[in-house]
Amino acid sequence: MTRRQFFVLMLWMLIPVASMAQRLQQPMGRSVVVTYRKSTERSVTSSGGNGYLVSWRKLAQEPEGTTYNLYSRTAGATDFKKVNAQPLKVTNYKPSTVANNTEWAVTAVSPEGVEGPMSSPFLYKTQPWSNVWFKFDYDNKVLVRNDYRTKYVWPMDLDGDGEIDGVVCDRLFAGATGGDDAENQNDNTATTSHKIQAYRLTGELLWTVDMGPNMNICAGQNDMVVAYDINCDGRCEVIIKSSDGTRFWDKEKETWGLYAMGSAVADVDGDGIVDYRNQYVRNRPFYVSVIDGLTGAEIACSELKYSEVHDGSDTYTRNNRADYMSDGYAAMDGHFAIAFLDGVHPSLIMECLDRDNNKSHHNYVFTWDYDWDTRRCCKEVILSIRFATGSAPLASAMATVS
Repeated sequence: MTRRQFFVLMLWMLIPVASMAQRLQQPMGRSVVVTYRKSTERSVTSSGGNGYLVSWRKLAQEPEGTTYNLYSRTAGATDFKKVNAQPLKVTNYKPSTVANNTEWAVTAVSPEGVEGPMSSPFLYKTQPWSNVWFKFDYDNKVLVRNDYRTKYVWPMDLDGDGEIDGVVCDRLFAGATGGDDAENQNDNTATTSHKIQAYRLTGELLWTVDMGPNMNICAGQNDMVVAYDINCDGRCEVIIKSSDGTRFWDKEKETWGLYAMGSAVADVDGDGIVDYRNQYVRNRPFYVSVIDGLTGAEIACSELKYSEVHDGSDTYTRNNRADYMSDGYAAMDGHFAIAFLDGVHPSLIMECLDRDNNKSHHNYVFTWDYDWDTRRCCKEVILSIRFATGSAPLASAMATVS
């Protein structure tokens, strides 16, 4: 090896590996969607009058200056016809009319004028409601359809082709006479607990998960569910906050399966308690579960490291329920997001809070990283953020837990 070759090799070895790594993210298609808006209803299409909206996804890899061409055809026809006269600089288009049973697709045009491949087409069908691009009837076998309502829906890519082909729906128990405030009553008895269900866009029910008596995912902003390819196996997983009593699906038997952490019994932590809503000593267990998006089975589970959750006077433990104002404020509920904290791997972020008997809020942000060696969600990083009352400065602390 010459001196020059040795010098080049040494420089190459000094380049940080992270700088060469690319973000491991879900492949994304264009997700073209066409919707219709009636003049008597609100919509993004216009401030008044009827209107159509065609929209699609801009990809993170596209350079600035990318434009788009929009195409349509009657379903079953051979050739697409370009709709726009000039390349579009935005990711939406408002045609004057859209015929029922037509397909719409988009291409990207590089800043140099090179047109890329055509996206997967979207088939537009007239819907009975404004702003709706697909519909199906909820299954009526696992749950009594009319006893449940839906507040949140999370899109899924079940096969890894970059297009949305499924959704996760929350199913809030309202009962046959349940009103608009049913979700705020935390009505999570053994038979009426909140559920989540996964459906294909065709309406096929894939699975149902019973959130159990301790989980109220839909009160206010507590949307503790997210669909994302967290382990980068090419298709969506579903991540939820879970607890004792959360029960997953057995796809082979098409019925309820195991509880959190693969437990055969609802009392996962073995303390003799499943329903913590009327507890004044014990706080409910705080788990995060990763669900197979196709089967509804739990494939990984991690428990919060309670000893790391502290903020000034607030030290959250399993045995200090009496320190908090109410069951809801002791539950440490919140909402989820996905972030690439190391620039490469997806991590789960959760923002949540508790509220003590002095009426002080203690806000926390938790993150979970996937363990890439064993493919288990067991490495946890907790970022504790304190929002003090009044105008006191923001304080923060970080800890890593293996």
